[in-house]
Amino acid sequence: DPFFRGRPSEPKPENLGRLRELVLDEQLAFGVAFDGDGDRAVVVDDAGEFLSTDRLGIILASSLVKRHGGGMVLANVESSMAVEDVLVPLGARVKRIKVGHTFLTLEAKKEGAIFGVERSGHLIIPEHVLFDDAITAPLELARILKEEGKSLSGLASGVPQYPSLSRAFDCPDSIKFRVLDELREEFIEAYDRVNTMDGVRVDLDDGWVLIRCSNTSPVIRMTVEARSDGKLRSIEREFGEILGSRIASNG
Repeated sequence: DPFFRGRPSEPKPENLGRLRELVLDEQLAFGVAFDGDGDRAVVVDDAGEFLSTDRLGIILASSLVKRHGGGMVLANVESSMAVEDVLVPLGARVKRIKVGHTFLTLEAKKEGAIFGVERSGHLIIPEHVLFDDAITAPLELARILKEEGKSLSGLASGVPQYPSLSRAFDCPDSIKFRVLDELREEFIEAYDRVNTMDGVRVDLDDGWVLIRCSNTSPVIRMTVEARSDGKLRSIEREFGEILGSRIASNG
């Protein structure tokens, strides 16, 4: 229904109650919800659980990597470290790219990638079509379930789900990019693994933090993922204090 009379058009977990009920009541293999313009697909597994795009992407990419005997997988700087944890041992080469689904298409064409995932819900399977078409992901998923002979919840149980969070820090447009530049210089000096292609991401032994300026509002966003809740809070506290201090000193 293009008018979305049954639910809001944004396929967020809180909007998928009826889909979850249908999957459970009818004992379906999975359910899928599309967004308004058909470039994002959100999946509910056979147990009625919402599957994050990162986890869905890892399931799809795992099959493709095995089938191709390796290959490049694209993931933006916001995507989970589970991408590397699962796919690299299978023979994949993982390349981090900028946030924005346009970069999935551009980089896939440039690098000859076999798959790409963006945490916001965009997925690309170039062997089918060279853009983020939401129809291809559930079709590929159905093929995988048939070939593997396993349930989606069973496959999902083998994909790590690390705790993560996102915070927004108010910061005037006039200083937010200066703050980011200062943080970039500080982190390059202090840490070994720093990615500056889109904001600044610091990879640590047990997690990572990404700090980016919003392009549409006076905000700096901080995303954190870690291998434990305790480490998540530790990283959030440490880098939140650094970011807050930088904003205050430039204000």
